[in-house]
Amino acid sequence: MKQRPQGLLMGLFASAGSVARIVFPVCAGMAADAWGPDVVFATLAELLGATLFVLTWWRRAFRAAII
Repeated sequence: MKQRPQGLLMGLFASAGSVARIVFPVCAGMAADAWGPDVVFATLAELLGATLFVLTWWRRAFRAAII
């Protein structure tokens, strides 16, 4: 297992999660008011699909980075 400092990365992930909990509901609410809830759902479904595609496409690189 590789020995690397992880404090900075953990702090960035924690900060991003905290900001997302504040910003996302506001943005999703504004989008739902403007275009309807179906657009918000479709956007989230596309984001999830793109994430799964990237993880599947580059799974060897991700696996090598965490092992």
